[in-house]
Amino acid sequence: MEVTRATTAMMCTEGDAMSNTGAVDHYRELLRQLQGVVLDDAVRAARKLASGHHLEAVPELIATLRATEHYRLRNAAAIALADLGSKEGKDEIVSLLKDKITLDHRGSLLYALESYDCSDVIDLMVELACDENFEVSRQALVIMKSIRGPIEATKLDDCLRKIDSALADASGDEKLFLSEAGEILRKQRKAC
Repeated sequence: MEVTRATTAMMCTEGDAMSNTGAVDHYRELLRQLQGVVLDDAVRAARKLASGHHLEAVPELIATLRATEHYRLRNAAAIALADLGSKEGKDEIVSLLKDKITLDHRGSLLYALESYDCSDVIDLMVELACDENFEVSRQALVIMKSIRGPIEATKLDDCLRKIDSALADASGDEKLFLSEAGEILRKQRKAC
């Protein structure tokens, strides 16, 4: 058979179709694993959905974030949503941070929020910065440092009052840490 441009184009098109079919099958398999009962497979699937830039998986990742009772899968889904840049994912992560179910497992959820502008939830970040959990409070401070958007002056004033109140009862390293959080807010306040 003589190879012409037309046969080369047809062969490439058939190869692309087979490649696309394989990609669709792989995507479906990742979704099956995400929704499955094997925790390690579900966690791995969430990571692969993000690294594969599967934006179409956002609804499934959000459903997983809402439904799972296991913190490892919740954290993997949250980080995947952040890696995909999902606005809906940010809202779900913020909602989970307010839920008592995440009380002992908030560090990775906060880590996922780092890629978002959190100026709209500065009050939550301040509340978490005043938390007794070392990882949570430090992660909240990292987010406070990276805030890019404007914050209302009255909201900043409320946040400063919370920090100052917590500072009154703090000592040692906690006092230094809360002083740094207060300084970040004061710089924001001056910018208003």
